[in-house]
Order: sequence, then structure tokens, then C-alpha cells
Amino acid sequence: PTTIERGLFWEWDPQTIRCGCAVPVHYTVAHARRFWRRRPSTAPLVFLHGFGVGEFHFEHNLEAMASLTGRDCYAFDLVGQGKSWPRCGEGKGLQVGAETWIDQTEAFVREVVKAKPILVGNSLGGFLAAVKAGRDPSFVEGLALVNPTPFWGFWPSETGAPIWDATLPAPRVPLAIGATWFNKLREPSTVCNLVQTVYATKDRCDPTLVTRICEAAEAEYGANVFASILFASRPKESFDESLVAIRDAGVPVGLFYGKEDPWVSPMWGQRAHRRLDGAPYYEISPSGHCPMHETPTAVNLALCDWLENLEHDSTLFDGEFSLEEADGRRVTVAKVDGQPRTPVEHSASYIWG
Repeated sequence: PTTIERGLFWEWDPQTIRCGCAVPVHYTVAHARRFWRRRPSTAPLVFLHGFGVGEFHFEHNLEAMASLTGRDCYAFDLVGQGKSWPRCGEGKGLQVGAETWIDQTEAFVREVVKAKPILVGNSLGGFLAAVKAGRDPSFVEGLALVNPTPFWGFWPSETGAPIWDATLPAPRVPLAIGATWFNKLREPSTVCNLVQTVYATKDRCDPTLVTRICEAAEAEYGANVFASILFASRPKESFDESLVAIRDAGVPVGLFYGKEDPWVSPMWGQRAHRRLDGAPYYEISPSGHCPMHETPTAVNLALCDWLENLEHDSTLFDGEFSLEEADGRRVTVAKVDGQPRTPVEHSASYIWG
């Protein structure tokens, strides 16, 4: 049977930390059945989570996808999220932001996975996966972008923030700014409200999820790390530029969107679809910004269909498919053409191209 190993740690020694301290990175891996492993072309799946959560957001995907596809499935906590936190001092010399997370992803694949993966990224994780693949298309076998955020970071890469380069420890003023925001965001009531805002099914924001998110924010150096995230520069490449580079390199991409996402609404998925010249587009409804957690059975089906088409040029279903989640909710997975449907979407298409 498929086996899953939880609570694992890998010591990452990023070159950016001048004091030479390693960062313990928490991860989970679901191993595929042995008879599947005889297929040498089966690339592992590496799941990248969104901001403020951790690998636990994929608790209903890893084991299921390993069993369904015969692929080993990995998920790890980005530094400063979940259970991945610097252990020495306040992480002196570390800058926590998109560039660090991209470096972490590359090192994790190289040192832990040890095979060319398919990256499956949700929200921030989708952004990171796209930027990494756009820079180095040979790094991946493919990309599955699940409601990827189309931007990240306030400060341009050329200049950075005006008062601090985001290298820890944080100076007094940036730390005060970060601590004020950080302490408000990690309150259980705030966490619950935010999650309910982006989930189509409010009941999926249960006390267990809120507790896990809040526990991840209890790290001793949480305010310092959050300040670094606020002041870290964004990548040089935009999300759109990364998609175009991925398209030009011929990297297989699947787009997966919760239709009711109020943040990354359908017009953003349609824009990504245009940049990718018609990549397969799956729409899950009702589902919001984190469909892999809110509607895991539906997303697993969509991922399996895309992988089946990728590997065997076949399909598991045509058009749309209705299914029942574990709690009895009916959810629809539809293959859509990515064309605008509403006046707002048509306007966005006209303005953005």
C-alpha cells in the first residue's frame, strides 16, 4: 500500500545566511506503491503551499495522489511558514521572501526529491513555481498552477525597500511595523475571517485549520521573519513574463482554479490561459482560493485527468464531471475554454490583452 511519512526534517544551508546556520525544513512525503516505481518516466509531484499555511494544507492530496498516480508526492513548509524556522539567533543574515523560497525549492528538489518533478503550487506556491520554471525550464517536467497569485512583493528587485534590505535581524522601525501587522493577522478571529472570506464553503474553515495556522505563527522569531517578508524585494520577472517563458520553452502546464475565489478571480485565470496559449484549464465549483483543501476530491480528479493526458494523451472525462466530497457536498469539475464570460472579464481581456 501507499505509505506516508510525516514530521520529517531536512537541514537546509542557504548561502544567504552569513553566520552559517542551517534551517530545519519540515516536510511530508507519500510514497507510491512499489509496482508503480518500475515506471521510470513517472515524475514525482512536489506541492508548494500558499502564504501563512504549510504542508498540512495538502493533507487530503498527498496520499491520495500517490495512490492514484503512482508518483511519490512531497510537500514542505516554506521558511518562515509552518514548522520551518531558523534555529540560530534571529536567523541572522537570512532574507525571507520570494527569492529565498525559490532557492529553497530548488535545494529541496535537488537534495531530497532527487528527481525532476512536476511542481503543484497553490496561491504563493503557484507564483514561486512559475518564476522558477520560467528561469530554468529544464528544472521541471511540468507545472500544475492552482489559483496562483499573479504578483508578490512590494519592492522592485533593482532598488529594494528604501529603509532596509530585509536581512535579519530586523531593525527597530521595520520590526515594529512587522510586529503590529503580524500580531493582528495571527489572532484566531482574524485567521478565521480571512479563511472564510476566500473559501466558498465556510464550514471548511474548521477549528483544526485555524489552530494549525495560528500554531505556525507562534515561532519565537515570527515578527522578525514577517518584517523581512514585508520588506523583501519581489523577483525581477513578473508572473506574466514567467508564463511566457514557460510557454516558449514548451513546459507542460495545467491551470486549476476554484471559480469562487474572490482574490484570484476567473479573470486572472483567463489572463494566464491567454499567456500560455491555451493550456488545459480546469474550473472547480463551488470552490475558492484554496481548492486543494476546500474541495480535495475534485482537485485530485482534475490533476489525475491532466496527468493522464500528459503521460498517455488520453482523458478521464470530457466536458464536466460532478462528484461528491467526503462531507457530502456536490462539486463540479469543468474543462473550460478560458474565454471571458462577464462584462468585467471582457473588459479585463480588452485592457490586458
